[in-house]
Amino acid sequence: MQRFFAPKAALALAALATLAPLARADEKADAIIKEAELRGKKLNSFSATLTQTSSGTPDKADKIELKIRRAPTRLKVVMDSPTDGKVRLYLNDKGGFAETGGKIIKIPDMTKDLATLWPTIFGTVSEYIGGTKSTKYVTQGTFGDDGHAVDIVDVIGVKKMARLTINGEGIVEAIRNTLPNGKFEDMKLSDLQIDETIADDVFNLPDGAKVIDPKDLSKPDVPSEKPGEDPMVAKLVPVGKAAPAFTLKTPTGGSLSLVKAVSGHKATLINFWATWCGPCMAELPKLK
Repeated sequence: MQRFFAPKAALALAALATLAPLARADEKADAIIKEAELRGKKLNSFSATLTQTSSGTPDKADKIELKIRRAPTRLKVVMDSPTDGKVRLYLNDKGGFAETGGKIIKIPDMTKDLATLWPTIFGTVSEYIGGTKSTKYVTQGTFGDDGHAVDIVDVIGVKKMARLTINGEGIVEAIRNTLPNGKFEDMKLSDLQIDETIADDVFNLPDGAKVIDPKDLSKPDVPSEKPGEDPMVAKLVPVGKAAPAFTLKTPTGGSLSLVKAVSGHKATLINFWATWCGPCMAELPKLK
């Protein structure tokens, strides 16, 4: 199957503030997106393996197994990262759950966030990219042959740009997200299965699974130096004191220092999280 992505020279122009004014009315692109969204609404089930890579770390690929069913909504996502390990997300008649590190944690309702999982499955392309009325679609052409032809459409939002590869069935099978720094992340589907029967037990938790309330995870599991004091709290920098200076690597291979992050802001919230951390995944919707 042929793939088409923008050359590096074009990506250098991908500072999103510059790209947005280049968007133009494109009736063909609008029609392709509309057809894909209509196809998405008719999907009964969707199974695939999603491979995600970044231009900063092309040799490190995250593998994500997706199993989705509609009416009623059911979901199982297995994320396997070379750096973060494995985590499973479930959505069934009991609610939402995250399984990681041998623990299963109850998490908030995920249904409202499904539009950002993959475009057209549970929402519109505009919702996937940020949900603004100013989203523009620009076609780059049709590529491949009669056996497998795909349309390439650029989706340009105010703060984000994505390049979608849409097959003849109206299914988005690849995405290139352009990041504000001009780098990008690629997401490609394989082993795609549409409208095939997925048994109920696929979405069920393992037999005998013990579900943990997120509130219980905040309880200290080691004795404190002071009676009644959480040992983690004792290690925190006191309010009013300067935070320690540090620099961390970003997912795209760059670096970000605390000094640079807080510069020009009255207050900055820094959240440390990982895909293998159940409580982290549970709180993400509240931080959006």
